[in-house]
Amino acid sequence: MTLATLVNIGSLISSVAVLVSLVYLNRQIRQGALNQRSKMDRGRSQQVGDWLQYIAQPDTAALILRGHAGDPSLSAVECHRYLWSMYPLFLHFEDSYFQHRDGMLGEGQYASILGHLRSQCGAPGFRSLWLHIRERFPRDFVTFVDEVMREAPVGGAEIAQWTAAWKTRAAAEASRTRTPETRESSPGVP
Repeated sequence: MTLATLVNIGSLISSVAVLVSLVYLNRQIRQGALNQRSKMDRGRSQQVGDWLQYIAQPDTAALILRGHAGDPSLSAVECHRYLWSMYPLFLHFEDSYFQHRDGMLGEGQYASILGHLRSQCGAPGFRSLWLHIRERFPRDFVTFVDEVMREAPVGGAEIAQWTAAWKTRAAAEASRTRTPETRESSPGVP
C-alpha cells in the first residue's frame, strides 16, 4: 500500500466521520426544537388552564356571561372587570397567531385555538370589546381578527343554546350509564 492510498483512505474515513457528525447534529437540532415546542405547548396549556380557573369563579363567570351578552346594565366597574378578564384571552390569541405564523405552533393546536376564537366572535360584548382594544395590537393581527369577526355570525343566543344542548346530552349520558339496579336505588334521579 502506497502513501497516496493511505492518504485517500484517511480522507475517506474523515469524510464519513464528518457526515456521521452532521447527521447526529441534525438529529440533535430536531430533538431540541421538539423539546422547545413541547415546553411552549405545556406553558400555553398552563396559561389557558389558569385563565379558565379564574373565569370559572362564580362572580367572574356571571360577569363574563353578562359581558358577552352585551348587557347594558353593566356598571363602569363591571365593564372594566369584563375587559380585564377577557384581555388575557386576546393576548393568548395574539401569541398563538404569531407562533403559528412563525412555524412554532402545529396545525392541530392552531385549528383548536382558531375554533375558540371563532366561537367567541359571535358574542356582542366580545365584538364590542375587540373594537375597543384592537388598536393596541399589531396591524397584521388586527387584520386577521377583523376577518374572523366578519365571517362570524353575530348572535347572543349561543350561550343559551349551548347550555340547553349540554343539559340534554348530560341527561342522555346519565341515563345510559345507570343500570336497572341504580335506577331502583335512586328514585327520582333520571
